[in-house]
Amino acid sequence: MNHHFVEHTNPKLSHYVFESEKASFKVFPNLGGSLLHWESNGVPILAPFPISEAGIDYYETFYASSLLFPFPNRLNEGKFSHEGKHYELPINDGANGCAIHGCISKAIFEVESLTSQEICLKYVHDANGEFPFDFQLKISYRFSNDGLELGFEIQNLDKESFPFGLGWHPYFALEDDSKSAVSFQSNITYLTNDNMIPLQGETIRRNKIRLKDAQLDTAFALQEPRIELTTNNYRLMATTPGFDFVQLFIPEDRKSIAIEPMTCIANSFNNGIGKRILQPGDTQNFSLQLNLDL
Repeated sequence: MNHHFVEHTNPKLSHYVFESEKASFKVFPNLGGSLLHWESNGVPILAPFPISEAGIDYYETFYASSLLFPFPNRLNEGKFSHEGKHYELPINDGANGCAIHGCISKAIFEVESLTSQEICLKYVHDANGEFPFDFQLKISYRFSNDGLELGFEIQNLDKESFPFGLGWHPYFALEDDSKSAVSFQSNITYLTNDNMIPLQGETIRRNKIRLKDAQLDTAFALQEPRIELTTNNYRLMATTPGFDFVQLFIPEDRKSIAIEPMTCIANSFNNGIGKRILQPGDTQNFSLQLNLDL
């Protein structure tokens, strides 16, 4: 696999290309370190991303392939308490009165290392109003003709512990939802209120959701760390150790599906479901493996 850098007049759109005769990928360090292009044998695997101002609007509206940290999904009213202190984060989902998807979707990542098959990116966060703790997040993408592996390393640089959750928000291309399905093992579906905040988990056993006419913006607990997407063009298998939940979302145009592996559900800083605590100086690592079959 070869790689090269494409500089754009808008630095947000500058990106690294990794490609072979079979596959191509594009990573955007200045758009939150996101992977916004994946094709295999000319078949789009990720929903197409226009390298333009319209593409930036799409990314920032739909969080396409955003890294979700220090929490995925919504935090009710942007409020939480930790170790006896109360915190309020900015409301960036005004329709639901919530903070959403953490604070790094617009972050600028530094390239730490680069090879023909792998890129490692780093972001250092200084405590601010978006998240009042210092941390470092590293992400690596390792590419092959048949898929990719994502690696995450989170380090607490603060003097205090902090709560966190981690997620990833890719949109996978759908040519025909009537011929598509998502398979996974789950025994809990999370119901929400009108502001998309979970109320309770309902015991429902699932192993497949057929996407024709399915209305989804829903979280599920995973009993096994595997998710499979089958379309009329490709089959994608994701291995998700440590990501105990998945959120599924289909936009109105039904041309893609967001399959969001998460370590916690929405509002976990308050409901505690999947919430993790990182102590000062400590590091936690996670990984995702995606394998493709055309």
